[in-house]
Amino acid sequence: MPDFIYSMIPLLAIVIHLIINFDMLPGRKKVTSFHCAREYRDFLGALLYFYVTDALWGIFAGLGWTKVLYLDTASFYIAIAVSVLMMCHFINACLGIRGWRAKILTWFGYALLGLYVVLLIANVFNSRLFFFDLEGKYVAGLIRQLLFYPLVAASVLMAANAFVKAIVNQDATMRKRYIVVSVFCLTLAVAVVFQIIWPIWPFYALGCLIGNCFIHVFLIEDERAELRQSVIAHEQKMKHMAESEKARSMFFSTGSHDIRTPLSADVEEQKKFAERGFTGVLLKPLTIDILSKFFS
Repeated sequence: MPDFIYSMIPLLAIVIHLIINFDMLPGRKKVTSFHCAREYRDFLGALLYFYVTDALWGIFAGLGWTKVLYLDTASFYIAIAVSVLMMCHFINACLGIRGWRAKILTWFGYALLGLYVVLLIANVFNSRLFFFDLEGKYVAGLIRQLLFYPLVAASVLMAANAFVKAIVNQDATMRKRYIVVSVFCLTLAVAVVFQIIWPIWPFYALGCLIGNCFIHVFLIEDERAELRQSVIAHEQKMKHMAESEKARSMFFSTGSHDIRTPLSADVEEQKKFAERGFTGVLLKPLTIDILSKFFS
C-alpha cells in the first residue's frame, strides 16, 4: 500500500473515534455516565494513541524520514500493547469480572506489554522484530509474530468465553454485554490475523474501529439510554412527592385554621362556664385541658 494512502484509514478512525465519543473527551460534562465509564474512557484514550501513531507511520514513510519512522514504529507496537491492557481493564469492569479471573486478564495485559518492551529493546541490537532496508522500506522481522500470536489466542479465548456466558446467563443486560464483548474480541482477532498476513496494511486500526463502534452503539448508548430513563423517572417521582407534600401542607394549614377558630371560641366559652362552676356543660374539663394545650 502506498505510504500516504496507508494513513487514510487511521485518520478516518481518528475522526470517527472523536465524533462518536465526543462527550467522553476530557473537560466534557459527564451527564450520563455509566458503571464502567472510567475504564471505557481509558480504553478510548489508548485507542486514540494507537490511531495517531498509525496515521503518523504512513506520513513519515511517505516523507522518507526513516529515523523518525523507526521511533514511530516502536511507538506503534507499544500503543497496541497499551490498548490491549486498557481493553482488559474495560472488560473486567464491563462484565463485572472479579477474583482470579480478573487477575489473569489483567496480568495478561501487563505481560503482553512487558513482552513488547523487551522485544523492542532487543530489536535495537539484532533487528529481528523489524528493520528498514536501504530504500527505507519497512521489513517485518522473524519474531514479529511473537507480538501478535498471543493477542490472537487471547482474543479468541475471550470471545468464546463471553459467548458461552451469554448463552447461559439469564439476565438480559448481562447477556447483551457478553455478546458485544464477544463480537468485539472476535473482530479484533480477525484484524490481527490479517495484520500478520499483510504487515503494511492498517488492519488492526480497522478492527479496533469496527469493534469500538459495536461497543459504542450496542452497549454504551443502550446503557446511557437506560440511565437517562431512570434519571427521568426519579425526577418525576421527586416532583410528584414535592407536589404531594405541598398539597398536604396546604390541606393541614387550611384545615387547622378552619378548625382552630371555632373550636378555640368553644374552649374559651367552656373555661368561662368552668369558672362559674358549670363543668361538663359542653365538654368535660379534661377534654378542655387537652384541646387548650393542643390549640394554644
